[in-house]
Amino acid sequence: MKNISNCTWSLVAVFAAVAAVVLAASCKNNQNELPQRSEKEEISNTQKIDKRESVDAEADPSEEGLSQLDSAHKSEWQANGFPQTHRGLEELEKAENKNK
Repeated sequence: MKNISNCTWSLVAVFAAVAAVVLAASCKNNQNELPQRSEKEEISNTQKIDKRESVDAEADPSEEGLSQLDSAHKSEWQANGFPQTHRGLEELEKAENKNK
């Protein structure tokens, strides 16, 4: 009786290992088959989200007046020292004009 039990558990373990390998291969193949967006679709989506208000605008005062696209790029702007508001941009332009 113990031999049958050990054999059964061995078969279950082998089956589980094979299933895991097949599942992993299937997932890898599905990732390669993801549809690619054309440049036209990317621009269209960009234009849409540039018109929508940031989802965090109500909770975060620094998000007020930003579009969803602006909000997505905000951390990059901060890292590069780009002005966050129109007022900041105007002040930067005035400073540059004074230096000319």
